Amino acid sequence: MPDTSIQRLPLGQTLLIDADDTLWENNIYFERAIASFISLLNHHAYSPDEIRHHLNACERETIRERGYGLKSFRQSLVNCFEQLSTEPVSPQTHAQISSFADAIATQEIELLPGVADTLAELTTRHRIILVTKGDDWEQRDKLERSGLKPYFHEIEVLPEKHSEAYLTLRDRHGCEAASTWMIGNSPKS
Repeated sequence: MPDTSIQRLPLGQTLLIDADDTLWENNIYFERAIASFISLLNHHAYSPDEIRHHLNACERETIRERGYGLKSFRQSLVNCFEQLSTEPVSPQTHAQISSFADAIATQEIELLPGVADTLAELTTRHRIILVTKGDDWEQRDKLERSGLKPYFHEIEVLPEKHSEAYLTLRDRHGCEAASTWMIGNSPKS
């Protein structure tokens, strides 16, 4: 007698899949850049945790003004340095701060284990849409460099993930609630 306690999903689900830290490593490169930044600042009045807290506030403000992406991150680092440093930002210091963000941009895409094989299997049975947030050009460039682009039926790069964005996405792609799943989002998104 078959086990009826396991509900099988019908074929043809729509899978909305996040990119950064779901398909490939991302956050670790930002963390490395932040550690290098804190080391460069080498502040005598603020602890590394206090600097990080201040940088987080700078990032929230910059994201509100400019959105996500490396340009915004670079500006947050510069703003934080200007606000906490006793010295003005020299051209050399600005270049060094920029190099932290540039290192992220040139980082080779490191797929998480099993991602390519999993997508290859899923794309044969389901409609797969990449749904990520950030700078459109940066996210599309990472997807291209990852080699995963052929697995996606559509690509959506959102400025922010919130209810309105998901409703627009649902309508644009004809997603049915009963057969659409979001994979790999943070709890906030």
